[in-house]
Amino acid sequence: MRLSNKADCTEICIRLGGVRNKKLPVSICIEGPDGMVIPLIKKGSKLPCFYREVFSPTASFQMSAYLHLMVGNRPCVANNRDLCIIRQDEGAFQSAGKAHYEVQIRVSEGGRINVSTNNPGQKKSSTTRISCPNTLITEQEVNRLIQDAKENAEVDGNVLKTYHRLDHLRDRIRNIDESLWPAARRKMSFSEKRSYRQFRKNIDEILRKGPRLLDDKEKNTIDLYEEQINQWHELMEKDAQKVAKWYW
Repeated sequence: MRLSNKADCTEICIRLGGVRNKKLPVSICIEGPDGMVIPLIKKGSKLPCFYREVFSPTASFQMSAYLHLMVGNRPCVANNRDLCIIRQDEGAFQSAGKAHYEVQIRVSEGGRINVSTNNPGQKKSSTTRISCPNTLITEQEVNRLIQDAKENAEVDGNVLKTYHRLDHLRDRIRNIDESLWPAARRKMSFSEKRSYRQFRKNIDEILRKGPRLLDDKEKNTIDLYEEQINQWHELMEKDAQKVAKWYW
């Protein structure tokens, strides 16, 4: 996406066409994991409306962060229309969850979208910018987004279903890694630890691709991985209990 340098600032106004009956025709979203979007203000919301949230980085040793906002009614980033990108350059490494970026979105009755941002704990060396490719989203563009979502409703439903399955898989494996693996591995044999690491590698590969890039064969392996997680959970729970008895 080519960004306009003229729009670099901490506040920007974008006009959204196609607003009728004081209702938002398309959702205002933010880019989430796996190339999916997270709706911030959903389509059909009564106007005027206001949204505010404070975000923080999920990884350490970041010197910058960005929040990608868009409009549209489809679940994948690539199928929606870019609204703006908020860039935060800290000038120094940040720990996960330490930096905070406040985003405010106001939508008027006529469809004027005001996006503003600030860093509550902002340092002198930090810089906040909002970049926007175009400050006007025409009624024709909005209608195209609405029609595109209707035509691809079935495809998007399958993508969302796969996304939720992968998200559930990610939560379950994270639970094992955090609550059972640290203790259980002290009791597990070398071959068991090697098998589990290979199993984790296979799951990471599936999760890294995300719901849009998985083929049918890979989607079918999700159920198999769920069964294997149950087996590993049962095994590690027993081993973790045995290790705990060493200290009783």
